[in-house]
Amino acid sequence: MRTKMKIAISLLTIFLVGCAPRIYVEQDSQANLSELRSFAWIDDPEPAKKVDSPILDSELLSKRTRRAVIATLIEFGYEHVDVESADFHVTYHVSSQEQYYNRGPRFGFGVSTGRYHHGTSVHVGTGFGTYRGYEEGSLIIDIIDRASGELVWRGWQNKSVYQDAYSEEAVSKSVRLILDEFAYVEVSSSY
Repeated sequence: MRTKMKIAISLLTIFLVGCAPRIYVEQDSQANLSELRSFAWIDDPEPAKKVDSPILDSELLSKRTRRAVIATLIEFGYEHVDVESADFHVTYHVSSQEQYYNRGPRFGFGVSTGRYHHGTSVHVGTGFGTYRGYEEGSLIIDIIDRASGELVWRGWQNKSVYQDAYSEEAVSKSVRLILDEFAYVEVSSSY
């Protein structure tokens, strides 16, 4: 019985890890992130291409993201200071891209019986794959070294663009997941 329980728990763990949102990270391998202690928010110095989405191209999204980034960094122990005093600057931007997926060829098999069928009928069918499109947005957070003005760390998350995915709660959760990666890198690089 214990073996079955262990197998069930292992499968559930694998399933839950597979369902976790994917966070992507890039960093400058020469940058010493462990020395970064204070930050200041700056507006995006080089805005990504204009997004024609009422969800992504929104001042409300900018405010939500700014509040979430500042609150999360303070919670992680970074000091929020003015732009000239900060060790690093933090900003965000979004991008959008049309994505497609193939529903693949389909095969079917069925059996019919009933009063309109004399006996039993067997049906076999096939279908060609169809492509479906959807808009995928990327929420990107950049960490810029104040002294050099260079990007030293970037984290982002991709998700389908629909209103609930960019609500106050969803943005806070995404920002926290992204900045968890920054805090982890900063802590692990200090050892």
